[in-house]
Amino acid sequence: MPEEQEPKVETTITPAGEMPKGDDSQDGAELGRIREALKRANAEAAANRVKVKEYETAERERADAEKTELERAQAALAEMESKAVAAQALYARAQIENAVRFAAQGLGFYRPDDAIALLDLSALELTDKGEVKGVDAALKALTTERPYLVKAAMPNDPDARKRNPPDSQVEIAEQKAVNTRYGIRDRALT
Repeated sequence: MPEEQEPKVETTITPAGEMPKGDDSQDGAELGRIREALKRANAEAAANRVKVKEYETAERERADAEKTELERAQAALAEMESKAVAAQALYARAQIENAVRFAAQGLGFYRPDDAIALLDLSALELTDKGEVKGVDAALKALTTERPYLVKAAMPNDPDARKRNPPDSQVEIAEQKAVNTRYGIRDRALT
């Protein structure tokens, strides 16, 4: 029995973006038909989108015309109330963030915005007077949990002495002012 030989098929790899070589007339005609069909489908889809938008607008206008003036006013009121609630929530969030930022800066945080990011702001409460409850306790808990967020007090920090001068320095400064005012020379103070 003669052995059956498989026909040899040549395969070629076509780089991306290039058309394979072969019967270009049939492939080109097929490609042209597909492109034309795609153009027609896109044009039809665009026309349908325009029609749908027109229908939706007409339906909305028809529904509004059927509503009584009272219903329109009630709908407008409900919309305004929802906007007011959203605005109050934004205001409360901004007040709480500002209070946390201010208190964190006072406690010596390197970056006060880190305190905002790390704290659970929903646990803080904005009072009717505009004060935020719980900021100090939350920040103190955060500083004990993550002490690296706060600047360490340095004993020879000149800025620390300016912010919180000891009582004796205040008294000496006041005494110097009195002495210069009345022309008194005190060697202990100079």
